[in-house]
Amino acid sequence: LKAPQRQRQHFAPLAPPRRRSRSSEPSRVRARASAGVGATMSDEATDTAFAAAAAAAQAENTALVAAAEKLSKLPNAMASAAAVRQHYAGKEADTLDHKPSRNVDKKTGALEIYASADDILQWLPKFDHGLCATWCRIPIFKVRMFRNKEAFDQGGLDRCYVEQVFPEGEDLVTTVVWWRKRIREEGKGFAVFEGGFDLSGQIHLTEPPRCFVDAASGEVRADDDAEIERKRTLHGKRRGMDARWAKKGHSDELLSKISSAEARGNERKRRGEAFALRGGWVAAPRVSAAGAGSLTLDVAKHNEYQKKFGCK
Repeated sequence: LKAPQRQRQHFAPLAPPRRRSRSSEPSRVRARASAGVGATMSDEATDTAFAAAAAAAQAENTALVAAAEKLSKLPNAMASAAAVRQHYAGKEADTLDHKPSRNVDKKTGALEIYASADDILQWLPKFDHGLCATWCRIPIFKVRMFRNKEAFDQGGLDRCYVEQVFPEGEDLVTTVVWWRKRIREEGKGFAVFEGGFDLSGQIHLTEPPRCFVDAASGEVRADDDAEIERKRTLHGKRRGMDARWAKKGHSDELLSKISSAEARGNERKRRGEAFALRGGWVAAPRVSAAGAGSLTLDVAKHNEYQKKFGCK
């Protein structure tokens, strides 16, 4: 057998190397030189841009520091009466001329008094930002003033030494300023601001939305949206009940007696008392010193028993 013959591969001859012409050398040098000049110019532009950005950042930081210093000098809910009056010196006329905006719903009679969120955060720096939008619209009808938070914790709302009523309603900032103008010392006092929902004014028969401010620590505790909506619903139901009673022909004297009785009942509930069926009002349960348990009647258990077996 004959071995297969390998096929010969034919390759094209290599082209000879191209020689550089001398005429192209100056153009290459000029291109490199121009590229170097362009790189130098781009570096200078970058440095200029960085310097401008740094200057702008420094100016913004300086403005923020100045604003913070100015804000720290403004009075807040911990300020004394002298500091507040000095801050408003010469501004009283302008403040009286520019009342906050009011909005009344023609159908429901709902009242809203608008306050600035910046002003609220200035006077109440520890106010919850999430609730600020809600309390910017709530009208305040009453302010309860206490000597300190301990007095409120021990005696409740009845322990206040001053109750100021705003019949037409005011915004939260105005009532806070009114309160601090009457406190001589800085960081003293505790106040409860009670709001409303409509033109009927302050709420007596149900619970109003409340905001608690402690001047000693600057702490602020206010009803959230869910609690305010719950109180609004109860207030609306109570007003509807009054309207139904009026349609039935009940006299104003009878309605006044019912309202007075409900007001007294709410005051007792605020003091911790509870109403026992066939027993009347009972004081809040007290625990014995030995820890043996409650010294008074379990009102909830008693009422449940009376509903099942006693009250028929």
